[in-house]
Amino acid sequence: MNLLKRKRAFAEWLWSFLVLFACAGVFLRPDTAAAGAAAGLSLCAETLIPALFPFMVLSSLLLESRFAGLFSFLNPFLKLLHIQSGKACAALVCGLLGGFAPGAKAVDSLYRSGELTRREAEQMLICCVIAGPGFVVNGIGVMMLKSADAGWLLFLSQLGAQAVCAVAASFLMRGRHGAFARTGGGQDADEAESPHEHTAGKASFSGAVRSSVSAVLMLCGTVTFFSFLTHLLTPAGADPALRYLSSVFLEVTSACRSACETNGPYRSALCCAALSLMGGCVFLQVRALVSPSISLRPLLLSRILHLPCALVFFRLLAKCFPRALAAEANIGARPLIAVRMPADVLFFLFLLCALACGLFPAHGSLRSASNDV
Repeated sequence: MNLLKRKRAFAEWLWSFLVLFACAGVFLRPDTAAAGAAAGLSLCAETLIPALFPFMVLSSLLLESRFAGLFSFLNPFLKLLHIQSGKACAALVCGLLGGFAPGAKAVDSLYRSGELTRREAEQMLICCVIAGPGFVVNGIGVMMLKSADAGWLLFLSQLGAQAVCAVAASFLMRGRHGAFARTGGGQDADEAESPHEHTAGKASFSGAVRSSVSAVLMLCGTVTFFSFLTHLLTPAGADPALRYLSSVFLEVTSACRSACETNGPYRSALCCAALSLMGGCVFLQVRALVSPSISLRPLLLSRILHLPCALVFFRLLAKCFPRALAAEANIGARPLIAVRMPADVLFFLFLLCALACGLFPAHGSLRSASNDV
């Protein structure tokens, strides 16, 4: 008990120090603070909202559609993890294709609807919290490393490490907690959630848009704050290696950008390590997207195994495909999907989607209409 109190006290002191440091930085380095916030807002406007918002709406609708069973070919892997839900395959696909935000949101939706127990939800987070191929291949591979092939190697190495961590966690968690008993809805026997939480997974169009708008706004706020914090922690004119060390535990994009500016032979491996660690920004976003009943401790501990596995997989893939990291492979690299929208168009598009929440308030009429069809 004393050890637990000491850990909590240390966490409170650390958090208080960071808050005090950030407040002081606003007054001592106002230009740097403003530049960090502006960089975060630019990232949200040009990449995060256009890429994530439509996918998050569609993933919410997919989980409640009849096409959620199309991904049953993933059932053998989920059976290995002792996950019984038939919709877990669709949630896994949402995470692998859309990234950690749609994946975490899908897991939370299945947990609240009773499809997943708490243990299964924590295991699914280990599987689904991953940087999507769009960000890894486009943002890091093409834009930073100037090689789409290098981006694919990074994504495949993360995918392999993800599978190893998920299998290892299934044995450890099952041996420690045992199989949770299920009630009628699939929730843990010791958990009783309100009717509102049980119906939260029944996503109509307006519900999917409303929840996605709220999630994207939260993500944008977190990204902007961590961009501001990363700029404050980075000394002016610092070496790229120092900037990498100061940002690798905070924010993935800044760490990968600093790694690519090193121009060293290990810059791809440094990007691989940053993707594996994910940073505090990702963990806080996942924490805000999932139910407080779902612990992030298994996900956090999985990074201990994930990091060496990802680096080993990346090394093996680099030996199998040496041209992916060759200098000539970087010539003429072009993005697979170029996302650059004018700010005014993006604002009005997002505003219209937000207003759509009020245009479709009748959940029952929509469901009855779909049943008539």
